[in-house]
Amino acid sequence: QAAMTTLRFGEIDIVFADIEMPDQNGLEFIRELRHASKPAIAGVVVVMVSAQATAARVMEAGVSGADSFLCKPYSVSALVRCMNEGFASRRWATSEDRPKGLEPRIIDA
Repeated sequence: QAAMTTLRFGEIDIVFADIEMPDQNGLEFIRELRHASKPAIAGVVVVMVSAQATAARVMEAGVSGADSFLCKPYSVSALVRCMNEGFASRRWATSEDRPKGLEPRIIDA
């Protein structure tokens, strides 16, 4: 809930959400975020972060609305690649010309 409050009152460019969070899992959070009425919130770049980087989890994150998936533990270079991937995904999100195959993928060290 604190994250949603921050998103409502601030200009946030990117959100890193862990699958395992105390009150709500990251997948539920992303679904709530993507259904927000404010376009700046619904369209924010979301990177799912988890040590549970199974193919099923990555696909579930993509279906929930994650732009990218970062596997823990991660390196700085993996973090940068993942952020770039997330921003590229959002640029195409409103375009009919979105390239095929821009699905979240595991980026690890």
